[in-house]
Amino acid sequence: MRGHLVDRSQQYGTGATPWSLIAADLTGDGIPDLAVANIDDATVSVLVNQGNGTFAASVDHAVGGDPVSVVARDLNNDGRRDVVVADYSSNDVSIVYGHCGP
Repeated sequence: MRGHLVDRSQQYGTGATPWSLIAADLTGDGIPDLAVANIDDATVSVLVNQGNGTFAASVDHAVGGDPVSVVARDLNNDGRRDVVVADYSSNDVSIVYGHCGP
């Protein structure tokens, strides 16, 4: 029925202590993927949308200390969204360029 949630859930693994996430097309296929900032292991996890309502296993990318916020934008004008992470304890910003999937 339109407008109602289906009583079904799926859990996907990420890095340690996921703190924030975004949904954005990170692989260029027009389907929103997920990027998750993991505060306790200084990674950002990317989960690629399989196009059927499920996501592939996460791929972790190392970033600075205590990542707390994540956004996706095309920073270098190559037509691909890059993942940008604000790193709290290292007082910096980490960028994962290009297609972030496997």
